[in-house]
Amino acid sequence: MKKRAVIIGGGVAGLSAAHLLVGAGCEVTLLEAKPHLGGRIHTITAGAQLIELGAEFLHGESQPMLDVIQAGELSTDTVSTDYKLFTQGRFKPVKLLEKMSKILHRVDIRHPDFSF
Repeated sequence: MKKRAVIIGGGVAGLSAAHLLVGAGCEVTLLEAKPHLGGRIHTITAGAQLIELGAEFLHGESQPMLDVIQAGELSTDTVSTDYKLFTQGRFKPVKLLEKMSKILHRVDIRHPDFSF
């Protein structure tokens, strides 16, 4: 008898689990509440502009992540580190990574995590 699994959530973790289970010969049912798969990874198009509504970066080259991207016939793009801030009706250059680095270096790792 073929093994069956139900996965709750069609985000990256759920899609990765489904991919591995199907590859192992399991019958998989994936449940997702949203009208799209990908969880926080969600891109919309506004004219010719792509707008990210959630997670948008892959940090490093995780082979399991690359396997899921390939299995889903998806693609990735390299993004520029030339950041701009839209303020007062125009774009202004901003050294985002430098600013983030300064903030992160002030974090005391002996205390609990917090948002900033």
